Amino acid sequence: MISVEEFLQQQQAQSANGGADITSAEPPFDTDMQEPHADQRFGARHSGKRKSYPRKRRSRHGGFAFVPAQDAQDQQACMEAALRLLDSCSRSTGMMRERLTERGFDEQIVTNVINRLIEIQYLDDASVAQSLLRTCLAKHMGERGARQTLQRKGVDRSAIDQVLQQAREDGAFAQSAWELGEQVARKTEGLERQTRLRRFWSAGARKGHSGADLRPVADELFRDK
Repeated sequence: MISVEEFLQQQQAQSANGGADITSAEPPFDTDMQEPHADQRFGARHSGKRKSYPRKRRSRHGGFAFVPAQDAQDQQACMEAALRLLDSCSRSTGMMRERLTERGFDEQIVTNVINRLIEIQYLDDASVAQSLLRTCLAKHMGERGARQTLQRKGVDRSAIDQVLQQAREDGAFAQSAWELGEQVARKTEGLERQTRLRRFWSAGARKGHSGADLRPVADELFRDK
C-alpha cells in the first residue's frame, strides 16, 4: 500500500508520459477499511460488538417506513401500530393483517387486534369497499376490474360480493361503460368506424367491463352514420 503523496506523484508521472487511466491505478488507501468506533478512537476498551437497534424498513407497498416489532407477543404494541396505520388512512382487514404481520407480530396477536378493531368499528370492510368502488367507477371501470382492485386491497370477500352485487343492481357498471364509450368516442372522432370500435373494445377490456355492458354502447355510439 502506498502513501497519498506517492500516489499523486505516480499519477503526475503517468500523465506526463502520455496520460494513463487513473481509474485503473491502485487507490492510495485500503477501501475495505472502515472508520474506527468512537470508543476505539478515544482509547476505550471495546469488545468489537456494537449495540444493535431496530432498523427502519420499508413496506413493500410503498414508502411507509416502520420499525419492526421488538416483541412479537406484545399485543399492546400491536394495537398501537394498528392505530397508527388507521390514523393515516382507512384500511381493510386484509391490508391491516398484512401490514402488522410485516412488522413481525405473531399471527394470533394480529388476529386478536383485528377482531377488537372490528368490534369497536375501527375496521369496516364494507365501508372501505364502498369507497374503493366509487374510485373505480370514477375511472370508468367495470365489475371485473373493480373486483380485482378490491381483492388487491385486502377487502373481505363477503364485503366485495355484497358491494358489487348492489352496484350491479343499481346499473353502476352499465353507466360506467357508457361513460367510457363517450370518452373514447370523443377521442376517436373522425377516425374509421372499425378503428374506433377496436379502441373502445380494447379500453373496455382493460377496464374490466363485460361484453354485455359494452355491446349496447358500441352499437349506439359507433354505428355507421
